[in-house]
Amino acid sequence: MRRCTAILLLIILVVIFLLGIFLLIPFPLAIYPAIVRSQVYIQHAEDGSFPKATFYWSRLPAVQHFNFYFFNITNPDEVLYNGAVPKFVEVGPYSWPETEFKDFIEFREDDTYVHYQNNKTWVWDPSSSCDSCGYNDTLMLPNPAFASVIYMSKTNLTSPVMKFLLNGLCLLLGEQPLRAVPMAGVLFTSYDDPFISLINSNFTKTLMSFMGNPIPLPPVPAMGYFPNYNQTNDGDFLVKTGIDNVDNLALIQKWCGMEKLPWFSSTDTADIRNSGDGSFQKPFIKSTDRLRQFQSLACRKFELVYSGNSRTVNGIPAMDFVLEENEYNSLVYDGYRYPNFENQDYFPSWPCNGSHKYNPNSPGCSGINCARQENFCDPCCNGRLAIFFIFIISNNFS
Repeated sequence: MRRCTAILLLIILVVIFLLGIFLLIPFPLAIYPAIVRSQVYIQHAEDGSFPKATFYWSRLPAVQHFNFYFFNITNPDEVLYNGAVPKFVEVGPYSWPETEFKDFIEFREDDTYVHYQNNKTWVWDPSSSCDSCGYNDTLMLPNPAFASVIYMSKTNLTSPVMKFLLNGLCLLLGEQPLRAVPMAGVLFTSYDDPFISLINSNFTKTLMSFMGNPIPLPPVPAMGYFPNYNQTNDGDFLVKTGIDNVDNLALIQKWCGMEKLPWFSSTDTADIRNSGDGSFQKPFIKSTDRLRQFQSLACRKFELVYSGNSRTVNGIPAMDFVLEENEYNSLVYDGYRYPNFENQDYFPSWPCNGSHKYNPNSPGCSGINCARQENFCDPCCNGRLAIFFIFIISNNFS
C-alpha cells in the first residue's frame, strides 16, 4: 500500500513538474503568443458584429487630454506702431479632453484592409486647466488672415494695381499683423474675421468669377486653428487589419487618399504608410521598436522611442515610449517652414557664423536640398532663414 502511494505521489510530482516546465517555457514563449496573434486583429463576425478587441478599436474606451499652450504677445502697440520686438508670455494649459469613435467602417480586400472615418469630440475642462485659464480668455496672437494676404501678394500677384487694392482692402477691413482672439474661438469654435467673411461671401465669389478669378482665394471656410472641427471626422483612413500579420495591426496606408504628405520635402518624413494613430499598437512590443505615429491634427507623423518601464496600468507593467528630441524641430522637419519670400536674414550670425559665401552656380548645386538643416551653410544655399514657422491646417473635412 505504501509502495502504491509512493508511486502515485511520484507520478503526481512528475506531472506537476512537467506542467510547470510547460507553463514556464513553451506556453509563454510560443503557445500564448500564437493564441494572441490568432485573435488580436481587426475583424468582424458574419453578422457584422465586432469581437471585444475590435469593438474597443472602434469605440476607444479612453479619454485623451489635449493641453494647449499659447505665447501671448504682451506689447502689441509697440510692435505694430514702433516696430518693437514682440514680448511673449506662455499661458496655459487650456485642457480639452477628447473622445472618439470610428464610423463608416468598411472591410476591404478579403478583410486585409479596413476603411473608416474617425469622429472626434473635445470638451473644455476648467478643472484640468491652469488656475488662471478661462473659456472666455482673450489672447493676442499673430493674425493668420493678414499673413494670408501677404502670402498671396508675394506668391500670386504680379500686378502693382492688384497689390495696391489688397493693401487698401486690409486697411478698410482693419486687418493687422496682430489680433486679439478668444481662446475657444482660435481653437475649435472659430471666430469672426472680416477678410474671411468677405472672401466667403456670394458677392466676392460672383465678382471674382466675373473678373476671371484674377486672385486665387484661399479655401478657408472659418477662422481658427481647428475651426468647426469639433464633433466631426478628420478624414478617411485606410489601415491594415493585421489578419495576415498581427505586426501590421492598425497600420495606416492612406489618409484622405494620400500615402505621402506633399508639404514635406523628405520622402521618409512625408511617407505616412505603416504608421499607427496612437490608439492601437501591435502586441509584444519590444524596447528596440520605433513606433511611428501619424497625428492628423499636426498633419505629420512622429517617431516614438523606448524610454523605460516607469509605471503600471491597472497593476500591469507598462513600457514608456516618448518623442525623440528633434521631433518638433522645424529646422529638421521642413513641412512647417515659412519660405521667407521677403528674403530677409533675420539672424545674420546664425547658422553660418557670418562667414557664409553664396555661390548658387557651383558644381552640383542642382542636387542640394537647401531646405534641409545640414545644407543651410552649403555654398549652393543662401544661408538665410525665416523667423516664423507656420502650421498649415486643412479645414476641408466633413
